[in-house]
Amino acid sequence: MQYVDVVIAAPEILARDYQLRRGVVAEICANLAAQKALNEWQQTEDGPVNSKGQSLEKFLAALIKDPNKAHYQLQGDEVDRADAAWIGIDGKPPTLFEQGERVKEIGEKAAQAEAASYSTKLGSLKPGTRPGAVPKEGDDKASAGGGATSNPWHPRFSGDQEQRRAKMQSIIKTSTKMAVDLARAAGVSLSGAPLSK
Repeated sequence: MQYVDVVIAAPEILARDYQLRRGVVAEICANLAAQKALNEWQQTEDGPVNSKGQSLEKFLAALIKDPNKAHYQLQGDEVDRADAAWIGIDGKPPTLFEQGERVKEIGEKAAQAEAASYSTKLGSLKPGTRPGAVPKEGDDKASAGGGATSNPWHPRFSGDQEQRRAKMQSIIKTSTKMAVDLARAAGVSLSGAPLSK
C-alpha cells in the first residue's frame, strides 16, 4: 500500500484542476493538516479516505463546489482579466496597460502574487502560464515556478508520491537542516503543513 499524505497531495490536485484565489490552497492545507491530526484521514489500498468515505479528490471537489466556498475560485470575467494581464489576448503578449488595469482592480500586492501564480512578474511582457496548466514538452518553466521541480516538498515535484516520499526520507537522513530549508523554500514544514506567515 502506497502512503499518500493528504497535505502534500492536495496542492497538486488543486493546481491541476482549479483556478483558486490566492491563499485558498494554504487555507485548505491547514484544514487538512488539522483533520489529519484528528485522525479523520485513513490510508487504504486506494489512497487516503476521510471519515465520510471520500477520497482526497472527491473531498476537494465537494469542497470547491460547496456554495459557501464559491469565493475560493476565480469567476468568469475575472479569469479573463487575469489571463489578459499575465498571458495576453488572442495570441498577443500581455501589455503594461492590462497589467495596470489589473493592479487598479485588485491592488499591487495581490497583482504581484497573481502574476507569480501565472509564472511571471508584474511589469514583464513575457507571457505567463495559467495556474495548473501542464507545461509543453521542452518548456523549462521549473526555474520560473511553472513546471516540475526536484524539491520533494514542492507541490510541483517531478516524481510520483512514492518517489517523493523516498526522496524526502533520503534528504532527511542526509541532512535535517537541508530538509528543513527545502521544505521552507516550498512554503511548508517537514510534515507538509503550510508555514504560518
